[in-house]
Amino acid sequence: MQSLSRVDRALLRGVQALAGRHHALDLATIFAARWGSYLQILVWLSLLGDWRHAGFVRGWLRTGLALGLVTLPVFALRALLPRQRPFEVADAVPLVAREPGPSFPSRHTASAVAMALAVRPTSPGRGAVMVLLAIWMGLARIQCGLHYPSDVLGGALLGWLAARVARAVL
Repeated sequence: MQSLSRVDRALLRGVQALAGRHHALDLATIFAARWGSYLQILVWLSLLGDWRHAGFVRGWLRTGLALGLVTLPVFALRALLPRQRPFEVADAVPLVAREPGPSFPSRHTASAVAMALAVRPTSPGRGAVMVLLAIWMGLARIQCGLHYPSDVLGGALLGWLAARVARAVL
């Protein structure tokens, strides 16, 4: 477990070392960390324009189910495996203001991946955009010092599992 922590911290430092080198990259990263989830929701809401499409209702229901399915394990793992955020233990310098709280797994990443993969069968184009947003958000949350890489990977795995279950059910 200690070797995983060392790798996690080394990867975090490597990603965070990009901060301050390019102003545009910093702005994009901070934007993604703060507002990426809202962009995800806007893309999801854009499905409303396809309400006559046969899979529209299924896509909406599948996304809601995936979000519901991913929430409980995220909060359960946070309670069972409490882990401080990198900026709380001086492993990273926060680029955005954030309250202390549990770090593992990344709830933002879990939700973003669950939504993207649940939307993809209904609207492959929107799903692809949402997958890219989920990746951008996950990397941004690492670079901003809010999560360790394993937090983001854990959240992505939970999101993937929730979307798989939702797709199997709907």
